[in-house]
Amino acid sequence: MPKLLLLILWCITLPCIGQTHQLSSFKEIAPPEPLSKPWVELNNHGTGVAVKIINDHLVLHTSREVNTTTLIIAEGTFQGKDRGEWGGELLFTAKKAKPVLVKAGNVRFLFQAKGHVYFIEGLAHMGLTRGALYQLTGEAPHFDYVKLLDFNDSPEAFTFLGEDILIAQSRGFTILHNLQPEVVVKNTFWAGLYPNSVAALSEREVYIGIRGGYV
Repeated sequence: MPKLLLLILWCITLPCIGQTHQLSSFKEIAPPEPLSKPWVELNNHGTGVAVKIINDHLVLHTSREVNTTTLIIAEGTFQGKDRGEWGGELLFTAKKAKPVLVKAGNVRFLFQAKGHVYFIEGLAHMGLTRGALYQLTGEAPHFDYVKLLDFNDSPEAFTFLGEDILIAQSRGFTILHNLQPEVVVKNTFWAGLYPNSVAALSEREVYIGIRGGYV
């Protein structure tokens, strides 16, 4: 697979009202240096811009905090919870049964691939940024798990592009190809700007929602 390229479009929002934003409400700026005046302006904006592809077009809207992720399988429902520094958990609820704890941890993303269930944890707090990919084992309702790999940068937002998973991290961007990580960029300017969403039109056109704008 060719190396995924990020579309270099660094933007800040102009004042606007409502949940959906027009592309014309943004202006292109150079990638700001961390802690520079333009970076601080983005950080102080307070509002995140979320990205989504609808009918092959980029749509921008105000992000909202989402602390849960859900995956439904034939046997029941998985629910991952992320409470930041206060922890989180992965629960499984079989049909007509009470929830069962599978694992404690900050669960950010649940997905199925090739007949297996996987989940990704992540935590960015007080200079700490980390995460991991796990595969569930066993059968409902008695699931166990095995760690497949560690991330040294917290996974924050996710999308699929074909069978690949695109991951916006606290300070970088990684692709999982056949569950193997390819680090595309790291230590980028958006550290501290809270990536909240990823949207892809192709391998060469990928968008990331951040505080104050989008990439």
